[in-house]
Amino acid sequence: MGTYGARQAGITVTGLVVILVLVGFFGTIAARLVPVYVEHFTVLSSLQSLQEVEKIAEKSKGSIRALLMRRLGINNATNVRDEDVVITKKKGLLRVVVSYEARTKLVGNLDAVASFEDSIEVSAR
Repeated sequence: MGTYGARQAGITVTGLVVILVLVGFFGTIAARLVPVYVEHFTVLSSLQSLQEVEKIAEKSKGSIRALLMRRLGINNATNVRDEDVVITKKKGLLRVVVSYEARTKLVGNLDAVASFEDSIEVSAR
């Protein structure tokens, strides 16, 4: 006497392959995008560290740019170029804006582009 009501539960080979392909695909994307966002947090940290510099609002635009680019170089933030940094001074207020794009290869000829824009404002103390 057999029991026809009992059903087997589990995953098929096809189901397992589909799951592995999806995990691999999203894992690859994550592995390629995480360094871009880690670099962004490094850029943000370097930019915010300018607020700690004494009398930064009194320094020249060139020295502020050089200081920021040196900090970015030390932290290995390679996607930010000199022309990506805009420094403005108005009535004792210093504003530094970093606007850049980071491009990374995903798969084959498919690239991912992330655009970032961060800024700080420092008043003369």
